Amino acid sequence: MKKEKLETLIFDIETAPNLAWVWDFYEQNVISVEKERKLLSFAFKWLGQKKVYCYSLRDYKEKKLLKILHELFNKADIIVGHNGDRFDIKMVNAFFIHNHLKPPVLIKP
Repeated sequence: MKKEKLETLIFDIETAPNLAWVWDFYEQNVISVEKERKLLSFAFKWLGQKKVYCYSLRDYKEKKLLKILHELFNKADIIVGHNGDRFDIKMVNAFFIHNHLKPPVLIKP
């Protein structure tokens, strides 16, 4: 059965920075990483709907945030992110892999 309408997910993530020891500020190698970046929050809405949802570490542990986002990615036919191609989608996929979640299949038959 063919879908009538494609489900378009619009999203944005916020992350904490990496915390590391370096010798200087410009073009330096990292001596030691104290804390790796993590997902702080994400917001999303479905195209055509008014309601915007926001999930954050205030309410959920990072693993749960990632599972929710993973489910949303798997439901979507199209994903649109603010700075999505250059940062958000790459970062989210890295978080998924780091947390033993398979990258979602973004191309569906």
